[in-house]
Amino acid sequence: MERKRIYQLLSVLILVTLVPMFLSYTGYEPAPFATAAPVQEEAFDPTGPYVDAVIFHVIEGEDIQVASLLAGEIDHISNPLTAEAVEDLTGQPNILLTQSERFVFGHLSINCERWPTVWRRAIAFAMDKHECASIMWSGLGFAIDSPVPPSAGVWMNNNTTPNFKDPNVEAAIAELDAAGWVDLDGDGYREDPQGNPRTMEIIWPASIPEWGALCTAMNIYWDQAGLRVTNSPMQANAMWDRVFVVPRAYDATLFAWGASPDPTILDMWISEDISNPNGNYLAWGNYTYDDQISLMMSSPDYDEVLDAAYAAQQIIVENAPIIPIYNNYIVCAQRTDRWENFVVAPGWNTGMSNTWNPRKVRLIEGDPQRDPATGTGGTWNTHIQGPIDTSNPLATTLGVAQYVSGEVYAGLMGNDNPYTHEISLETAGLATAYEINELEDGLEFIFYMRGNPDEPEYPAAYWHDMGGDFGGKVTAHDVEFSYNYIADNNIPIMSSALRYFNSCEALDDWTVRITTESKSYWAFDFLRGWNIMPEHIWRGIVSPVTFTNPLPVGCGPFKWYRRVEGEYIELHFWENYHAGVSGHVAQEAPPMSYLPLYIGVGVLVIVVVLLGSVWYLRKK
Repeated sequence: MERKRIYQLLSVLILVTLVPMFLSYTGYEPAPFATAAPVQEEAFDPTGPYVDAVIFHVIEGEDIQVASLLAGEIDHISNPLTAEAVEDLTGQPNILLTQSERFVFGHLSINCERWPTVWRRAIAFAMDKHECASIMWSGLGFAIDSPVPPSAGVWMNNNTTPNFKDPNVEAAIAELDAAGWVDLDGDGYREDPQGNPRTMEIIWPASIPEWGALCTAMNIYWDQAGLRVTNSPMQANAMWDRVFVVPRAYDATLFAWGASPDPTILDMWISEDISNPNGNYLAWGNYTYDDQISLMMSSPDYDEVLDAAYAAQQIIVENAPIIPIYNNYIVCAQRTDRWENFVVAPGWNTGMSNTWNPRKVRLIEGDPQRDPATGTGGTWNTHIQGPIDTSNPLATTLGVAQYVSGEVYAGLMGNDNPYTHEISLETAGLATAYEINELEDGLEFIFYMRGNPDEPEYPAAYWHDMGGDFGGKVTAHDVEFSYNYIADNNIPIMSSALRYFNSCEALDDWTVRITTESKSYWAFDFLRGWNIMPEHIWRGIVSPVTFTNPLPVGCGPFKWYRRVEGEYIELHFWENYHAGVSGHVAQEAPPMSYLPLYIGVGVLVIVVVLLGSVWYLRKK
């Protein structure tokens, strides 16, 4: 009887141990947000999302990314692939490779205090940029002449002259002969018109040995033109210490630069910025160029801005203070055995910073998880190249974090056409219409927001937690708070946009007025898309750059579900998304399984208890 009683006690002990554990498993999932069901007119043009969930897996190595894609563990590779990975994936069944140009471009920058225009043009003529692009990117690079890359669409002047892409040693020799650069001592290299021998040293980051290979290859042409050029690899910090100083302590340097979807990078090389160590590092001045840039940056007229941007690019090419060499293709990969409708965007391809893919990608017809009526369903697995630094969109400096937050938050207006920069109101922004009015010292933007009871055809946007003073609706008051909060706290990542901002006020619940500090065309471009933050959460945050924002709440197409640091971030589609697919109801899917872990722990507990009990019984 004593032994039977012991076994009864042992059974109770096991139940007491396991029941709370399994209850904790069933209760592990975060409590669902409260939801509402705003009516969406059938005529409303939905933009997504079509998937029930997106999981951003943290996968840092390209080899592991490729293996995960081929194994079906992820559906998409978001970072640009190397030529080796492209070769490995080409021809693989069910793998689609997509290609578009990048915003980054490589170039030779020349210290114009030391080297006149004739030398710079001769260097540019005596180059084979096609070969340079091949050295740097194998088959994924191509030659360019303008510092505004093709991914900027309409802003790139593709008709600049002369053509510096093809090697033209004869043209280089003609330029030098006409300017009096001749070989006086018969050593094969030219002296300047004062008879001084000249040697240009090109410095480049030692971490990228391809730059050295590029210089070695181009020396064949430079030697033929009589240009003595040497090259020196350097640690990046030592190189920047020579380039970004006043006076400039370098001859020339090779590196790559990140551009943007617009030509505002051209503003960096104006004459008045020569004395700025981090400004016009070319030490190049051209007053005609300055005038064009001033017009490009200040005019409110699109055509005038475009013409000025084209003229400035022509002057850059003619004077060659910076010699653009290559752009390269972004190649991304995705699985097509289950997924379709990938969106390829210039500058981003289907990868990171392309906010449209998570909302547009969908299961192929016939997939058992696809709702045949709406085309929705399933979990799309993509990846990020490393852990995010923070889930606070006002503090992050990492593209991987912005990739995720871009699906959680929304702005007044969505993306414009990347080729023409035309604005479309059918881009899932919070505004349904806008006006631009000219003021004495700036511009006035009036945005009319969705949710206005007088415009029932535009359903309201709702916060993911359904909080706030308007039953969870996003209003002009949230917009007023967000813009002024960002400006008052001088958020660093918004510095380029803040220079245009003057004020923001809610005229009523559904109308907001933003004024600018200038009449520049770019003011609208820089101010229309700021993330709108929920006032009911952020008004109590004193320090926005240190706030960790552990459970981000936005009004975008996806709501934050969970993050396992260093492993993945999971987002679920927002049932009340204002541009959602009518009828999209998430299918119940098992969570990313912690069940094996809990079962394993449970088994371990049972074994430990049983072994302890056996030991106890034997001792008795």
